[in-house]
Amino acid sequence: MALKTFIDVEEFLDSFSYIDKSNPPGLIRKSRLERMVGLLNWIGNPQESFKSIHLAGSKGKGSTATFISTLLEAKGYKAGLYLSPHVSDFRERFTLAGSYFSDDFYILVANKLQTLVEGYKNDSSLGQEKPTTFEMYTAYSYLLFKEYGCDYCVIETGLGGRLDATNTLNSIASVITPIELEHTSVLGDSVEKIAIEKSKIIKESQIVFSSKQDKEALSVIQSECSNQNSALYTFDDNIIDFSSKISEKGERVSFTLNDKKYDLQLSVFTEKQGENVALAILVADKLGFLSDEGIKRIEKATIKGRFTRLKVNNVDVVIDVAHTQKSILDTVVTFKTIFNASTVIFGAVEGKDITHMLKILLDSFSHLIISQPGTFKKSDIEEIFKIAKEINPNKDIKLIKDNEEALSYAIDRKAPILITGSFYLAGPMINILEDKYGVKC
Repeated sequence: MALKTFIDVEEFLDSFSYIDKSNPPGLIRKSRLERMVGLLNWIGNPQESFKSIHLAGSKGKGSTATFISTLLEAKGYKAGLYLSPHVSDFRERFTLAGSYFSDDFYILVANKLQTLVEGYKNDSSLGQEKPTTFEMYTAYSYLLFKEYGCDYCVIETGLGGRLDATNTLNSIASVITPIELEHTSVLGDSVEKIAIEKSKIIKESQIVFSSKQDKEALSVIQSECSNQNSALYTFDDNIIDFSSKISEKGERVSFTLNDKKYDLQLSVFTEKQGENVALAILVADKLGFLSDEGIKRIEKATIKGRFTRLKVNNVDVVIDVAHTQKSILDTVVTFKTIFNASTVIFGAVEGKDITHMLKILLDSFSHLIISQPGTFKKSDIEEIFKIAKEINPNKDIKLIKDNEEALSYAIDRKAPILITGSFYLAGPMINILEDKYGVKC
């Protein structure tokens, strides 16, 4: 059946969500990349039509990817951008340097993919090995970018790196953003093990860039670059005298690269965003697409869900998708620089370092509300509430599952609010703010 609306496109791609759940234990991850390679072969390997820059990491990869695509576009290139997950609009995953394609184009390409993939789905020789939703998202993004004629595409991994569906690119460069403990049941129970998974996006004889890293992670990245005969440019070796200061206007950052001094007034907040910008500039400099126009655009750039500041009924509300211990700390420090830390609404999915995130929040906020971070991924908010109470039983901690009710309760307190912990909490909250309160996010 032909797809006629963008909702049809989303439903078509999401129809693959749980196809591989019936596979024998262990088969999904073991065979994931082989299945994706097979799918791409079937639809004509659209990823070979553009140059790609591939990003992996625990945090900051979506922001860094966005900044890199902005710099590419400013240089005159058609720059595709593939991110995951989206915050509040499904189209955020597949854009032209952050700008949406027309709905007609999204629909046209989805219909083409639907036609191409039919035979692949029904190929009996593949047994139970059918594409998953994320694999279909990835194939769709590649096809979109090919059909639009993109010169470069900036591609963010979904989970890990080694067996991620995006690790089908023959990228010209890899970018590794900060690595922390996350998804430990899948990627490993140490920073070193997680770094091994993520560093496997590095290809032979390519250029590799790395953010600031813990010693364990950096050692793994250096080893993989050596094995692949790839040149490594690290943040610490190339970004000299980096400094950052937060104000009401945003973040002011300064640093030196190749003996040139940069002094930027960014529209984004938090020190880590400044580091993401500096890393993106380093990438653009070494790959030859840095320009004065690009710097101007970077200063004006904002990213939905990254310390997004709003005013609701005269109450300051900040939404940030921070979901690791260090990113939560960075968000809290920035929040406290601008506001009195009073109320925080928190939700997190399984596999995250929930205990340490809660400790940071309870050290800074007098009121904590636990709320449901969507239903796409598992989250035991009753257990999160229990952990919070064990950490600090004297704090005002409430469990309000319904997001709209949680937000209304917080707004009624007439004090600044931070909403954080997950993409899957930020998205529904943004939708409520737009639909119920008429706030443009």
